[in-house]
Amino acid sequence: MLVDNLKIFYLGNLTRYELESELQKTQALIFPSLWYEPFGLVNIEAFASSTPVLASNIGAPTSLIIEGYNGFLFEPGNETALKETIIKFDNLSKLDKDQIGKNAFEQYKSKYSPDLQLDYLNSIYNSAIKNRVHLAVNI
Repeated sequence: MLVDNLKIFYLGNLTRYELESELQKTQALIFPSLWYEPFGLVNIEAFASSTPVLASNIGAPTSLIIEGYNGFLFEPGNETALKETIIKFDNLSKLDKDQIGKNAFEQYKSKYSPDLQLDYLNSIYNSAIKNRVHLAVNI
């Protein structure tokens, strides 16, 4: 469904595969959150698809996005700042946009890929077992 702008499409709920396909078609993901996001999986999903992220400078995106490297940050709730960020990104050359997308993917591979996360999770479990840490669950 096309709404208000010839470049913005609202797609509704998507499967994981549909989401990956749509992200690969986009120039950037806009993440205008007003909340202190605890992590922001949507940003990592964009990075995994080589998609730069334009996000509010609040919560987790501030630690995930490196200004001009894998995306851009803007003041949360500031429509003018969002517009300026979109224009700044849009005015980049195709080569620069492609490089930011490659940087996003490299950050995903080096920090957030499933294999790395599995290794990290296993290290937590192994440390708990080694130190005989027990968890009590009340039911």
